[in-house]
Amino acid sequence: MDNSTSLEKALFIFTLLRKAPYSMNLTEIASGLGMSKPGALKILRVLEENAFLIRDLQSKHYTLGPALFRLGNLYREQKGITDIVQPVLHQLTETSKATSYLTIWEKDEAFLILIEENPNEPCYALKGGVVFGDAIPIHCGASAKLLAAWQDRDTIAAILEKRGLDKKGSRTIGTMEELFREYASIREKGYAMSENEYEEDLIALSVPIVEEGKPVRMALSISANTSRFSREGMLEHLPLLQQGARQVAYKLAFRK
Repeated sequence: MDNSTSLEKALFIFTLLRKAPYSMNLTEIASGLGMSKPGALKILRVLEENAFLIRDLQSKHYTLGPALFRLGNLYREQKGITDIVQPVLHQLTETSKATSYLTIWEKDEAFLILIEENPNEPCYALKGGVVFGDAIPIHCGASAKLLAAWQDRDTIAAILEKRGLDKKGSRTIGTMEELFREYASIREKGYAMSENEYEEDLIALSVPIVEEGKPVRMALSISANTSRFSREGMLEHLPLLQQGARQVAYKLAFRK
């Protein structure tokens, strides 16, 4: 196996382990890689030695290691995002009583990178297998739909053709035609909403963070349980969300 192939396999291991249940044994990882267990074990040992993976001695399962989380924190700090956005998220959650979060568009995917949880609904916005740094499907998450709506149409169409439109909730959009109508509506309204799309009983509202002269690459959102918020109730917080997005955009313009 050459070095480039080993690197590709190692990166794919990260992809396997960033999805629920977030841990796998050697046999499962080797199967996911389509290679022998001895070959997979060589890669796993290198990743484990460098703290990119952790192996539980009892279950023999591998999980993502602290080195990856350090890199994630470094990424956010280099972007100058955390100090600017986290206070805004805190204020959004304090005022709306919903969970607030930041999603960023990188490499043709939408990633959740910062979150402020509502203590009354701990981790609710992370249901459905979404964790920090993980990609959100661009056909059923409010923030991912919003970011996709402002990207190149052909690029988005190619992504959807490759990944499909898997049904996540009872209202997940199931056709390309309907989804592109939704994208057009999002651009016209200036916000995106999802209800029972990505996760049953989850409702979310998202607005773009618009930096002058730059493409839309970030979205500010709130989400909650549908038992606590209706669509009308979420939309009552739209001005607050838009104000937060403007505040973030203004501060980002002066970051070093």
